[in-house]
Amino acid sequence: IAERARAEIACQPALAAALFERAVACGVPESEIAAAHAHALWAAGDGDGAGLLLGGVGIDRAHPDHDLAADTLATTWADRGMMSIAHDTYRAMPPASAPGRTRALVAAAGAGRLVERDLSTGTADATAPAAPSARGVALDLLDRGLRATLSDDSPREAVDDLRRAADLSCAARDTSPTPELPAVIAATAAIGIGDLDLAHTVITDALTHTAHCRRWRPRLLLWNAWIAVQREQVAEARRSLAAATADGAVLSARDDVIAAAVTVELARRYDDVAALGSAWDSLKSRVRRVEPDLYMLLPLSELVIVSARLGDAEWMQPAFRDALALVDRLGEPSVWATALHWAGIQRGILENRPDDLAPHAKALVTAARRNPLAARMAQAGRAWTAILAGTVDPDAVEAAARGLSTVGLAWDGARLAGHGARRSKDKKVGARLLACARELHPRETAPSGEPATGPVPTSANTGLSEREHEIAQLVLQGRTYAEIGAELFISPRTAEHHIGQIRRRLAATSRSDLLAKLRVAMSTTEGAGR
Repeated sequence: IAERARAEIACQPALAAALFERAVACGVPESEIAAAHAHALWAAGDGDGAGLLLGGVGIDRAHPDHDLAADTLATTWADRGMMSIAHDTYRAMPPASAPGRTRALVAAAGAGRLVERDLSTGTADATAPAAPSARGVALDLLDRGLRATLSDDSPREAVDDLRRAADLSCAARDTSPTPELPAVIAATAAIGIGDLDLAHTVITDALTHTAHCRRWRPRLLLWNAWIAVQREQVAEARRSLAAATADGAVLSARDDVIAAAVTVELARRYDDVAALGSAWDSLKSRVRRVEPDLYMLLPLSELVIVSARLGDAEWMQPAFRDALALVDRLGEPSVWATALHWAGIQRGILENRPDDLAPHAKALVTAARRNPLAARMAQAGRAWTAILAGTVDPDAVEAAARGLSTVGLAWDGARLAGHGARRSKDKKVGARLLACARELHPRETAPSGEPATGPVPTSANTGLSEREHEIAQLVLQGRTYAEIGAELFISPRTAEHHIGQIRRRLAATSRSDLLAKLRVAMSTTEGAGR
């Protein structure tokens, strides 16, 4: 019965849990199967039951299920929003295997703790199979990628490793309990360098594999909703948010905070201030249920901004302070810290306290040399600071606003342009920046069914994607492949590839023909925008 129960954990965890109970009733010692039984309970959604079971059974390091017990117990603490306790669990139950040490690293980094020597993967696991497996390679890539994001030497390469780890984890159908999903780590890291398309791909790919572990489906749906808002796909965001809580599903404390952040994020962008205030009042008691951890900094940053927008910044101040301390302990890795510093800048602007912007702006400028998202934010921060000081440079403001739109911050770009328009004393400048703000404002259909303000998307008029439209504008300015690559943080070869795609879409037979057709397409787009 116990062996049958182990075989059912991945597909039918509730049945497995019932079979484990029957095995104990038939005489199997609880200590022999406690870890597997707890795994089944957790996979079936009973994290508290799993934690209680493991808390009452001693499992020594020689036990064959020792690492499974550590992983399951640590994950129950992570689900409760207490990543530091998950880390302490691994310290009390040091993993014996390489996969266990990688999961311990996930908890240690998530809690903002320096990685102790006993978590190093430098010593080979003597029990590991000689031939590599998808699961083993996935864990190796996760280990390497996560460490690289913390060292901050090459964020793009680190994100690529994390993306491969997420893909292989899905391919291996890994249902092991873990403090955070490889797909979520990869997606949030991708957002941390401004690559929303990659984040979206990682999460949607992972969602297709949740039949193997439905325990993770609500969290993936919530992150899908978060990314959809950033990509201006409000209908998709609302569908995913509703699906995450369908059929009366009870979310873990951490997932509940993500749901709250998505709710207020939608209200901040698509509803009026009264609706935002109502949403905040109904949710604010939930957002302080969990302690900040590395993988929750994005929703936490949104909540910091919303609280400042509504004059309630003090409510989020303890969490904001702890989050800043966490990234400081880790050495300010830009992949994770950038969104937090952007929230600090937005809070300073909303509270009209320019001096509060300085430390956050400095951090973004420092990170801008290696992180494209930080570069866009630093550019916008300079423009916003100048506006607050009474200087409105329309070229700088518009460039910064449009730069934000390329990294999933079109709504913030619209606010920047609108702020510049209001502060400018030159009517022509004000009109220009106001037109920019209207163009960048989220454009998807509003919940009422009425079209949102602003022009139709450029891609609908030209047949080009958003990225191709950006590149087309630079082509018309006479930019070279290298210059386009530097402007958009892509390689010259990638720029060349996009231009080839544009040429094929427009059926251009030569460069002069391409330029002529682009001028016609862009002029048509501008006419539609007016």
